[in-house]
Amino acid sequence: MRRLIFGFLLLVGCAACSPAPETPVLPTLAVLPTLIPSATPSPSPVPPSATPLPSATPPFYAALGTLIGEIPSGAVLQGRLESPQARDVYRLRANAGDYLSADMERLTGEIDPLLRLFSPAGEEIAADDNAGGNRGALLRNVRLSEGGDYYLQTWGRGFAGEYRLALTLGAEAVPVSAALVVVPSVTPVVETLPPTVVPAINGQLLLDHTPVTSRIDAATGVLRFSLRAAQGQQITIGAVPALHSAVRLRLELVDPEGSVAATASAEADGSALIAAYPAATTGTYSLFITPENGSAGDFSLSYGVGSSRAETRRGLTVPDQLYSGEIARRGLRDGWTLDLTAGMVVSAAVKPLIPGLNPALELAAPDGSTVALATSQRGGEAQIASVRVPLDGRYHLRVSSVDAGGAGAYTLVWRLIEAPPTPTPPPSALLLMAFEDTAPDRAYVFFPFYGVAGTQVEIRVVAATGSGFDPVVGLLAPDGSLLAEADDEGSDLNPRLQARLPQDGTYRVRVNGYQTGGAFTLTVQALLGAP
Repeated sequence: MRRLIFGFLLLVGCAACSPAPETPVLPTLAVLPTLIPSATPSPSPVPPSATPLPSATPPFYAALGTLIGEIPSGAVLQGRLESPQARDVYRLRANAGDYLSADMERLTGEIDPLLRLFSPAGEEIAADDNAGGNRGALLRNVRLSEGGDYYLQTWGRGFAGEYRLALTLGAEAVPVSAALVVVPSVTPVVETLPPTVVPAINGQLLLDHTPVTSRIDAATGVLRFSLRAAQGQQITIGAVPALHSAVRLRLELVDPEGSVAATASAEADGSALIAAYPAATTGTYSLFITPENGSAGDFSLSYGVGSSRAETRRGLTVPDQLYSGEIARRGLRDGWTLDLTAGMVVSAAVKPLIPGLNPALELAAPDGSTVALATSQRGGEAQIASVRVPLDGRYHLRVSSVDAGGAGAYTLVWRLIEAPPTPTPPPSALLLMAFEDTAPDRAYVFFPFYGVAGTQVEIRVVAATGSGFDPVVGLLAPDGSLLAEADDEGSDLNPRLQARLPQDGTYRVRVNGYQTGGAFTLTVQALLGAP
């Protein structure tokens, strides 16, 4: 399983700053012509897209990716990652004490932007995955401790496509805008991101709503995977050929006692689906995959508890706004997020736009547990009439089809019926770093971010729904010492810790599982105005 160390950086320390205008997030950058990485200097007076590099490169460079060239301060350029494995690397020259800010956003394709910054000695000093809004990557106000050549790596987290990269480098920090401070209301962000897919190993245990990829041909023969289910649970399993793959798939599910529980043959497009099978017994089931008619090729595979097997993330939502979505294939579900406060009373409804789609609507708590569930009858609306929110956090509205029996377009809306009493407002928070990642079994993963002395930070780790992951989080100081560690928060297995940073420098968040690994979301926030 691939592992990357990411993070995000930021200079906070503007708690007393006057509010900034609503729109600016980064200072206005001098926009260069669209720069496609090139090794030939342009004769134009406009800075070239890439300055040729000397033949000698730092010894750590080879593992970072393709060196595109030098990027000047104020540049706004366009790049393209041609394959899921591709990484672009840019060199930037800095003086000791300079502040660096960089912003990477997706332009085309399914690219999921990620930025990593390396010092002249090859040390990773900052990284980020999702702090830039709309899942863009953002590094802000990283103070560089020494002069020399730094390297900025861009990656699409396993997806190809075009991106925009903006860089600011100078002696002054970028002012922290009021627009960057987290407030109760949110701006709706609607995005469509497919589930992250990782290569599978024959025989491995499948995880709930976690797709994997594999290949089958005459040489591989029959593939076998396993999954766990409890008696009475519905489980949905699906295998879909990759783009341009001619494989036709057949599934056979064998129960813990060795009997064939369910089968599925290839449909017209070569895919196979076992829809909403009710598990007859508790235990580990075996899934056998074979190609029909001597076919061969790449495919994706996933299973899920309930009437869906994989989730497409649709973005953050606000009340009283109508959203449009589409379940693209039987056995899939859409996931919409909403930030709620304990004591709120909310309602939600999903309405199908085509015949044959009987929608199911679930409101899931931050820990993945179901708060409310509604299903439609004969293609009508599925409505959660009223539910009181049990705790603060990020909730999910999941839209699927009853018994995985349909697909198609729909509309979704949720409303705030009753607001809780207004509590004493907490300190405003500034997002320093955000990551979605996976921790292997019995191993630590680390995420670097730049922090300023005196800043009060809050770190949260939330396990992915259905992963069974029990995360533990620690905060390491620039010298490597452990500043703070947290496990469970009361009855919640997702840890949260607060700490005041003793000095300027690169801090590292350490995440591991109590017993096993799993997928999770990590956020680091600076609490502005905290005592």
